[in-house]
Amino acid sequence: VQEIWLGADYDDGGSDFDTQIRAGSRVSHKKFGTGVVTQIRPGSDPTLTVKFPGWPPKQIKLSFLRPA
Repeated sequence: VQEIWLGADYDDGGSDFDTQIRAGSRVSHKKFGTGVVTQIRPGSDPTLTVKFPGWPPKQIKLSFLRPA
């Protein structure tokens, strides 16, 4: 899956996503900074593979990310 829709019914414990997230979307993480989504694994809290500058690709749960 390379795209997910996160609407008003998505509750991840505080994220302010209310948009489509797809490969190529920019996201922000507290420690790693701003990165680009390269892959999405769906689920109740989807896992995104994100490439952050200066770091190898990271697999991070959506609830730890914010829109960039």
